[in-house]
Order: sequence, then C-alpha cells, then structure tokens
Amino acid sequence: DTGPPTPPSPSLSPTPVPSTAPTPVVPDGRISTAQLGRATLDVQGWIIEDCPSGRLAFDDGEYRTERDGMPNVVTIEDLVHVDLDGDSADETAALLQCSFFDSVERMVVGFDRDARDRIVTMGPIVRSGDSDIAWIDRIRSSATGVEVNVTDIHEDLMPIDLPQHQWRRYSWTGKGFAQSGGPTAFAPNQKITDLGVTGVQLRLRQEGANYAGTLTLTVHNHGDHAAQRPRLMVTVIEAQKRRPVEGCVNTRQVVADFQCDLAPLAAGASRTVRIPIIIRKSLF
Repeated sequence: DTGPPTPPSPSLSPTPVPSTAPTPVVPDGRISTAQLGRATLDVQGWIIEDCPSGRLAFDDGEYRTERDGMPNVVTIEDLVHVDLDGDSADETAALLQCSFFDSVERMVVGFDRDARDRIVTMGPIVRSGDSDIAWIDRIRSSATGVEVNVTDIHEDLMPIDLPQHQWRRYSWTGKGFAQSGGPTAFAPNQKITDLGVTGVQLRLRQEGANYAGTLTLTVHNHGDHAAQRPRLMVTVIEAQKRRPVEGCVNTRQVVADFQCDLAPLAAGASRTVRIPIIIRKSLF
C-alpha cells in the first residue's frame, strides 16, 4: 500500500520573446502629376514605331523631340493611384499620348518607386491598337486594378457619340499586366455601316469672268442597317497642268471644301447630292 499517486508538476510555458525582425517597408508608389511630369521615365512598348522610346526626360508633363523635321511629342494626359500589384500600397497608372505628324497613339503605363525612392516603370498596361481597341479615352482606379475606358473607333471630325465605350480592368500578374475584368470585345457598332460614293465628271461652263458647274455625287448605303447620320466630305482641287520640272514639286490649290450632313439613309438606299462649283478664270 503505497498510497495515492503523486500528480506531476505542471510544466511552465516559455515566456514569449518579442520579435526583433524589421517590418518590410513598401515603397510609396503614389507619384504626383508634378513629380511624374519632370522625371526621366523608361517608356517602351509603342505600336507606332516613330513614337519615342527609352529613357525620356519629361518637362512639365511633356517630352518633345523632332523626327524628319516634324515634332514628335509624348505627353502625360492623366494619372490615377491604385494598388496595381496587390502589395497593399498604391502605385501610379498614367495615360500617355504620342503625337507624330498625323499618327496618334495612347498607352497606359504602370509606375512605382524602388527602395531608393527612384521612379521605376512596371510596364505597359494597355495600348490603343491592342486587339479591338481603337482609342483610350480615360482611366480610373478600382479595388483590384486600373480601369480603362476604351473605344472601338477613333477618327478626326467624328461625332462624339459614334464610338462604343467600355470599361475594362487590368491587373498585375507577377510578370506583367493582363485584363482582369470587364468586357473583352465590342459588339458590332450599330451606328456604323458601309457607305460608298460615286460621281460623274464635273463639266464647267463659262459664266462671265468665271467658270461654273455642278458636281453630282451619289451616296450609297451598302450595309445591312440604316446610316443614321451620314456625312459627305468633298474637296475640289485644281491639279497642276504644267509638266513637272526637275527639282520642283507639283502644287495643288484647293478650290472648294464641303462638309454635307445628310438625312438618315436606309440600308440599300442611295441619295444624290448636287454641289454648285464656281472657279475663278484666273486659276486656268
């Protein structure tokens, strides 16, 4: 008879020791318009080959150079601050535009800062000319990336409500940017149809000191739905009649310039437009 067993002594838990490991510092990627506008930025990825690439030194939001005697300009059109890479800190997405002669392209680019507080380029996010995107209108931030308003067409002198607009979201994949939300394609644009123009030779008659005639043109709707706001643009040019001379360039003189906004034109329908033309006799 040895009596009841003796209970074991309770073990003591070790006292926690506070960690002395430093908390990683995430660089501040919120770059202001003024800071970005006077920085030297690594810009790559234009579709138009004439657009400047490489290390571009911006001044007041613009990088300007010349190519073949023509201004070649990259401008910062807009920027937003958004967590592009999911590190719980904001980066900067900027909308850049390249303008050279009659070519224009827009591109959204991601920027951040490194551990030494230098501005670094994350890479291009999306460009006008990618897939079915004709133009980038504007950008905005979202919880999971940058949202980009894109359109299916972009032309000069085009009615502002003709293009279709979509918001598409883009996010960091770890290696680059990819679309992460929003539509991936445009539906057929019901405001666009297949128009054609035919005409007859302009015949002039003398009227006093001038020549006069009527330019007759017919607009055809070859498409499968109505053209709601067809527009006919006509430029009458006097061709140089003299033989070309070595070292000289033929010149052309605009006689008349017309813009005709027509009534809606049904599918398969045609409409004839008659434009009176008066040309000074001195041009001949």
